[in-house]
Amino acid sequence: METILIYIMIVLLTALILYNVNKWCSCKLIEGATGEQTTTYQDPDLDEDPLYLAKINAANIAYLKGQIDTITDLKTQLDAMNEQLESNSSAIQSLNTGTDSIPDQQTTQDLTNTGNADATVSS
Repeated sequence: METILIYIMIVLLTALILYNVNKWCSCKLIEGATGEQTTTYQDPDLDEDPLYLAKINAANIAYLKGQIDTITDLKTQLDAMNEQLESNSSAIQSLNTGTDSIPDQQTTQDLTNTGNADATVSS
């Protein structure tokens, strides 16, 4: 008698489980879906909402601050390049003035032959 009762309980529980699985799988309803699809833009009409406008202004200010920071960085780099340019110009100028005292080939050959390093430079 007890075994029959156990088999009946197993059959009832199995039937209940199968019923719930069937109910769960056959349900095609998606909550909140109406099936309508619109391809045109619908304006949310937030142009008059102060909170929305404040958020837009804050985003614009943050963007502009980033752009100004980029400009400041570029200005710093430009100043550094100008300093380097001035340094290079003065170095080139000093090299040009230094070439006036370089003796020509004949004078160099004469100095080599005589061994006299104090000979005058011919221009």
